[in-house]
Amino acid sequence: MPRVKAPRNPHRLQRSPHALDGAIESGREERQAPNSLTAATTPYSRDESRVGKARSSKKSPSARPQTKSTDAFDIGAASPPDAVILREQRRLSGEMVGTNVSPVEQTLKTKRIGRPTRTPKSIMTLEERLDRTEISEEMAAEIIEKLYEEQEKDDRDMYDITTQTVKEETKCELSSIVEELDVMEFRRLLTYGEVSVESVSSTLLPFLNLQADDVFYDLGCGTGKIVIQVALQTPCMVSKGIELMQNRVMEGAKAMQRLENLGIHMLSDKEINVVQGDILKPPAGADMMDATVVFINNVCFGPELMLKVMGMLSSMPKLRRVVTLRKFCERHRPQKCVRANNYCVEYVHPPDEAEIKVSWASKTSLYLYERVESSLANLAEQLQVPVQVES
Repeated sequence: MPRVKAPRNPHRLQRSPHALDGAIESGREERQAPNSLTAATTPYSRDESRVGKARSSKKSPSARPQTKSTDAFDIGAASPPDAVILREQRRLSGEMVGTNVSPVEQTLKTKRIGRPTRTPKSIMTLEERLDRTEISEEMAAEIIEKLYEEQEKDDRDMYDITTQTVKEETKCELSSIVEELDVMEFRRLLTYGEVSVESVSSTLLPFLNLQADDVFYDLGCGTGKIVIQVALQTPCMVSKGIELMQNRVMEGAKAMQRLENLGIHMLSDKEINVVQGDILKPPAGADMMDATVVFINNVCFGPELMLKVMGMLSSMPKLRRVVTLRKFCERHRPQKCVRANNYCVEYVHPPDEAEIKVSWASKTSLYLYERVESSLANLAEQLQVPVQVES
């Protein structure tokens, strides 16, 4: 007998060719799967394959290899071919029982209702907001950032206190105590630092408590940021600053020019000025005898210099309060300080204290000193009691 060629894929068929013919003819008759693949894959005739059948029949059913048919439907299944075809058609059309439409398909089928178009709100420029509203903390911060835009990009010159820079930038009339300082003390005195705009708004300005008739001075004002912020956010009509380093004064002058170009109407009647000079020997136009409120960043002031500054403050006839970053008297004792005739006895103790954010540290302390005469006058005004002033 001629040999029969075996199929290329022996796992594709699970029964003999004769069984396949019988399944196709009946269409509904369920047949049992063969015990092995030898009937479908043997190259011998039906008579010659009896030995192989006998050997394979001795194996237990559990030892038979189980393969999954890859045909469109299982020939040996109970469902008839017509039912299988119908089920395939339903599956492909998405209508088969037990099959749900996916959320994506359901969304695509759902008719969408378009939302009404919204007209975007027009964004007001800084100049337009200045004409309509008062200067808030956020607006003040935005104005300061715009005025000092160049400095914010590169402020290395502000912190440069090399010996050569100090000599070039401090060419003005100096007091004797400043001239006598050695190079290291002089450089330390000129160390640059800023109070954050947020801390000025939230803490410093309430401490200053400026009114329209006040005259504010920032001693050692740097580039004049606090001077400008006082003018923007308080009713104070006169705001001045004195700085020893010329390059910082020039940076402040640029900011003043930009501020003038903004044309803020509420600043039209206010006096804002930053000048170069020694605070112990102030220049003309900033003699400080008209000062009512003073702010001093005295972190780098030595004891002798601070004593001279307090003596100068004592000579100001209109001064009512001073705000500093270091205490006037670290170990204040009322009786001892009175006997020593110290300047600190002119102020109410202990001073009010708060924390602020600064450029040289995460935070530092702020101290409010109110003159005793001013404090008594305020107290008498609250109690409506006349105050007798000694002549």
